Amino acid sequence: MHETRLILQTGSYIIMHAVINSIGFLPLILSPSAPYLLTIFSVCLSLIQSVGIFYLFFFFSFIQGSPIPDPLLLASVA
Repeated sequence: MHETRLILQTGSYIIMHAVINSIGFLPLILSPSAPYLLTIFSVCLSLIQSVGIFYLFFFFSFIQGSPIPDPLLLASVA
């Protein structure tokens, strides 16, 4: 039960953080003269960043023995 909750929270956090980070790249994506390679690189970088931030919070919460933090709270902080 706890593992399922952790997987759902992890997935929802990663997706939410990637969407929030990608909003800033919408003008680049929608522009006809957009440098597409730079846009794809930026979106991939935001996905890597969101995964890294989640595992950093997870690592510190695991060390402290506290429960997994709420993804909405983490997204607002990051």
